[in-house]
Amino acid sequence: MNRLLDAKEVAEILCVSSARVYDLTRRHLIPHTHIGRQVRYDPDSLAEWVRAGGQSLGSGWKNEPSTPSR
Repeated sequence: MNRLLDAKEVAEILCVSSARVYDLTRRHLIPHTHIGRQVRYDPDSLAEWVRAGGQSLGSGWKNEPSTPSR
């Protein structure tokens, strides 16, 4: 398993501000995951996103809340 990155590390990789990373995250435009209240980024998912040209993510990337089965 890869070590997950924080927004500051992602900002350095992408040469953008941390605020921009959080904006992309809030708009679900960059692959991310929540661990409690913190947001983290998988380096492999991030690299794939960059290779795809930073395009909007497909439905598989979003962390949609699951609905309980009845």
